[in-house]
Amino acid sequence: MSEELGTQKNGKAKHPAGPVPRHLGSELETAVATAATVDPKSVDPQRYLPKLVIMRATIQGVSPLIVENFDKKTRDMLLEKHKGHATGKKGAKDVDALFLGSKYLDGQGRDCFPCGPIRAAMIGAARIVDSESMATLKQAIFIENPTDRMSDLIPLEFSRCEQREDATRNANGQPDIRIRACYYDWKLSFVVKAVQNVLSTEKLLELLAHAGLGGLGGWRPSGKKGIGGVYGRFEIADIQ
Repeated sequence: MSEELGTQKNGKAKHPAGPVPRHLGSELETAVATAATVDPKSVDPQRYLPKLVIMRATIQGVSPLIVENFDKKTRDMLLEKHKGHATGKKGAKDVDALFLGSKYLDGQGRDCFPCGPIRAAMIGAARIVDSESMATLKQAIFIENPTDRMSDLIPLEFSRCEQREDATRNANGQPDIRIRACYYDWKLSFVVKAVQNVLSTEKLLELLAHAGLGGLGGWRPSGKKGIGGVYGRFEIADIQ
């Protein structure tokens, strides 16, 4: 036995984590000795990368898509509040600014939609599809911009965008008017990646197809509040 391991009077190997049974002592010594002789520089990290199912998907809306971004003005007001600065009264609302602020715009000013909700819709589809648990899928499914992996926004294709003025209630119960952008005849193209030993291509497509029933954006069928709406539903238009 090595000096670090040692032995106790009761015949069990001594180890920093506690007593080790005699029959495991030699195995443990061998494992420690082997680990000590492995040169990290000789390890090929590619051997440990997960095998992925990768495909490019295009989805097409079957009902209008309502978006509601966290606009810059609201973010700035909250930031000033966190800093302890007085924000004053909100004053009159600028409807045009609220409409523009509800959109997801990239650095080029293009109307976009984030990757996160698409991924969440696919994971949520596990509720109605015979699949792995949602907890497992959180580490097995990823959505990416097809041209820029570092961007969370995917450019939207659409025929027209209209301003919606919907009656709603704030957290304090007070009625309010929500100004949001709504897209018609919309499409999104993105890259889907999934861990191969968790999801086959067929199962991945099944999750994406059923995610279309729950929808994306505001007033979607799978919305957390109430019984949901009928907006943001989609179907698979193309797979590559």
